[in-house]
Amino acid sequence: MPENLPNSNEQNAATKLEQDIRSGERWLIGINSALLVVTVIIACIYYGQLCQMKRAVNQAEKANNITRDSLLYIQRAFVFVTKFDVTRLPAPPGSNQLDGSMRFAFQWENGGNTPTKDMSTHISERWFPQSLPADFAFPDYPEGGGPFRMLVGPKADARSAPIFVSAHDILAIHAHKGHLYFWGWARYHDVFPGTEEHITRFCTEITDVIGDLPKGNVNLQTANCPRGNCYDGECKNQ
Repeated sequence: MPENLPNSNEQNAATKLEQDIRSGERWLIGINSALLVVTVIIACIYYGQLCQMKRAVNQAEKANNITRDSLLYIQRAFVFVTKFDVTRLPAPPGSNQLDGSMRFAFQWENGGNTPTKDMSTHISERWFPQSLPADFAFPDYPEGGGPFRMLVGPKADARSAPIFVSAHDILAIHAHKGHLYFWGWARYHDVFPGTEEHITRFCTEITDVIGDLPKGNVNLQTANCPRGNCYDGECKNQ
């Protein structure tokens, strides 16, 4: 037998060593696979917990925002027109009668629990032979009441700048000729930082003047306009 050929014992030992190596490799592969599965499971659990935490944080933020918005809505200034005062004006000096002209002052009321900030108002007046057109833009006439700066405290009111209406317009309404309209707006901020500017718009028509204009008492009949009465976001659609 040649000396360089391995005997059977050496072959058996080599075969066993190779089997042991393969067995170790399989064992390592199994351990690594198990570790990978455990890692994936832990990652899934962590991801699920992270998603739950994010949902909890978002829900808490939404709840805080709802609470804040509710508080602001209750406490913020909220301005609107409640009524107007009318003063009848005399005829030229020497006359004991009234000439039919009138002076109007509108009352802006703050229904909120905090004062207004940087508030300005404007009121316009016009007589029209026909009703307001559907596309009327409610412009600010310079001879109207404003722009006028004012401050309205919580649960308080303030008068607008006076608006004078001629006897011609008052007598026309008294005779049921044409239409007399007042419209205007108030822009203001509330005292809370970071909030948007608020706006309130109004439009009203003097539909009738009843009574004896030169001598007796008169009664003014009014009605809201079909458009022009809104606040904040509602006014974007008008």
